[in-house]
Amino acid sequence: MKHKFLISFLAIVLVLVFTVVYRCYFKKQALISPLTGYKTFQEQLKEELKLRSFEIKQFKHEDVGSVEVELNDGLLVYFSSQSEINKQLDSLQLILQRAKIEGRLITTIDLRFDKPVVNQSN
Repeated sequence: MKHKFLISFLAIVLVLVFTVVYRCYFKKQALISPLTGYKTFQEQLKEELKLRSFEIKQFKHEDVGSVEVELNDGLLVYFSSQSEINKQLDSLQLILQRAKIEGRLITTIDLRFDKPVVNQSN
């Protein structure tokens, strides 16, 4: 009686193991690719800028990990593809709000660093 129970138990365990192995390793083509709907950094950045009502005049891929955006008002903004887009855009909006309150005219904002670099006209 013990042998029949043990054989039945082992058979169930083997079926479960083979089912898991089959689903994990042999059915990979049935999985949804993580690259489906993938957007490049530039595409994501353009989309987020438009959502936040920034008007883009020109978009340049500066170098690896860096994008230069010229806005319609002439402001140049440098973004890092190594940092979160929303964090950089939050910083951009905060800098522009402060500059407007203080009456400063900003020409360039570099968001590629931990502390943004802001240049203003004289």
